[in-house]
Amino acid sequence: MYMGGSNMGMLNSNLIKLGSFLGNEKLFIPEYQRGYSWEETQLDDFWIDLIEIYQEKTRDEHFLGQVVIHKNKEDGKRYIIDGQQRISTTIILLDILRTKFKEIADSTNNNDANDDAEDINTKYIGRVSESKKEQYLSMGGVDKEFFINYIQARGPIDYSDRKFEKKRLRPSNYNIFYASKFFEDKVSKFITKKSPNEYIELNKLYQCLINQFILMTVETDDINEAYIIFESLNARGKALETADLLKNHILRVAQSDLSSATETWNTIIDNLDNIDPTKFIRYYWNSTKRFAREKDLFKALRTDITSQSDVNTLLANLRSLSKVCAAILHPDDNKDFDLTELNERLIEMQKLDASSYIPIIFALRLQNYSEEDINEVLKAIETLVVRNFVVSGLVANKYELVFAQIARSISDKTWPPNSDSASSKKPTKDDILKKLYSLMVSDEEFINNFRIFNSKKNAVIRYLLRKINNFDINETKIVDDSNRVHVEHILPKKINDEWINFNDEDHETYLWRLGNLTLLGQEYNNRAKNKGFDKKKEIYKKSEIKMTRDLVSIDDWTTFTIVKRQEDFAEIALKIWPRN
Repeated sequence: MYMGGSNMGMLNSNLIKLGSFLGNEKLFIPEYQRGYSWEETQLDDFWIDLIEIYQEKTRDEHFLGQVVIHKNKEDGKRYIIDGQQRISTTIILLDILRTKFKEIADSTNNNDANDDAEDINTKYIGRVSESKKEQYLSMGGVDKEFFINYIQARGPIDYSDRKFEKKRLRPSNYNIFYASKFFEDKVSKFITKKSPNEYIELNKLYQCLINQFILMTVETDDINEAYIIFESLNARGKALETADLLKNHILRVAQSDLSSATETWNTIIDNLDNIDPTKFIRYYWNSTKRFAREKDLFKALRTDITSQSDVNTLLANLRSLSKVCAAILHPDDNKDFDLTELNERLIEMQKLDASSYIPIIFALRLQNYSEEDINEVLKAIETLVVRNFVVSGLVANKYELVFAQIARSISDKTWPPNSDSASSKKPTKDDILKKLYSLMVSDEEFINNFRIFNSKKNAVIRYLLRKINNFDINETKIVDDSNRVHVEHILPKKINDEWINFNDEDHETYLWRLGNLTLLGQEYNNRAKNKGFDKKKEIYKKSEIKMTRDLVSIDDWTTFTIVKRQEDFAEIALKIWPRN
């Protein structure tokens, strides 16, 4: 295992019993570490491991995992860099054991049980009261006070109290509460089953926890080495999320601006509206820096972000773009642009499930292009996505690098992208459009591919048919509403004697062709189902959708009419998504 270039900062590394580790020195969780995050799955695994040791089923020891400690030279405190979830969980369980030992002692006058309760309090949790704050584990950030009040201070929790409802608590505070409730339930059921030997068996369980759960501890007084070890230990097995590694590096480099950096990071996460932070940071990185695959992102960021100034710039840009990213990927719920047409186009892009273009929009935003210009560029990107990816079947991922190169040229103000002859100039909107048009498949290729296009993706089908229907009409246009407007198979999925024009092979070939599909309201869609074409036309003529009403003029539905209808669609498509 790699432990850094030299061991000059290494203080110790060894295997140690959980009880010996907890009873050693006070431990601190850095303020910037994420809050308590374990949920039922992890808690259940922890409990099962303990019960198996107690029952002597498979082994006499359980390896709980590693803990990386940074012993700060300035304040002398020991900070947990890796392992906070395991250690916090242990304290929560010890609190429950402390409470149960005290209850047994009070109800049976068992002095040994009282001694165990006191041992847990003095050795592992620490004395905590209104006047004393001598806890051995000091949580960071938003969890500190909650952990003191409801875990480390003596006395059971009233789990029925409404103040502990999920909606009333911070997520990490609720996770702490839930863990306590989980272990209280498990330990209570354990005791009930062991009557009348409750104390003996509970003590045995307690001894298993502190003496048979083993940790690997690594301690260093060099913060950078601590994180190198941390990253190395998490490089295999259940890897740490890249976003956590990125966050840890950013906040580590922030130094004296740690509090401000942490606040900004939390704001970014909130703005993202549950978007994967790793993907978001990668979009940004590829819009301003050299291209990086997701697996290489942490390495690239660690190499380039080395000073407090770097962190400040990075966080400022990420904060500004976090709302933009939410507006792109969750456009129905988030709006960051004032231009209505641009917001509507973002919704359209979502229907196409496209994202590789996002670095271009980020670069345009960072370089203060107008929303009108951004909309024109996005319109060209939409056309490219339809022509190349949706209809022609080219792989979008292969264009990631090209889009990133365009984005970086916008950011660097060098044009054209990826060229030895690039000059220092901010590209105009027309420069960018010209480049995007050059990437599109030819008209001939597009129209030929459109003529035979088929898809089972309802969102894509609805998008294409809606665009074709709405092209060059003055009447009411279709809005995309999957609850009201559905894809209708004219030749149905299940055929009967009314469809004698189609054999099994024809049915399979033409069922999902765009020429065999139309849009229909829910009420009519349910009525149409597997009816013959003449009966379906009676339903179609009542439709508010023009392309569906137009079907009434067709005498018979055959492979020829499907092909002809799709050829007509292809001619319209060339006008909707032009290469110019």
